[in-house]
Amino acid sequence: MAVKQTVIQEVMNLPESERLELAEALYQSVEGPSDPDARQAWSDEIARRLEKIDSGRGKVVPWEEARRQIAGDDASS
Repeated sequence: MAVKQTVIQEVMNLPESERLELAEALYQSVEGPSDPDARQAWSDEIARRLEKIDSGRGKVVPWEEARRQIAGDDASS
């Protein structure tokens, strides 16, 4: 357990960009390789959503409201 705490303390001294790089590497080591089709599927979904917003058929919700909805604190649901 002492080794883990030492590693954590050392990592916290790294610049943010290096901590993010390390976090991604650790996540990949647990999650495994990503689905090769996932990147394209997300790109397609993002394009679809942007087109919907640009055409006026989509509703944009402020982050604070979305966060309340996600947390289940939205009284209107």
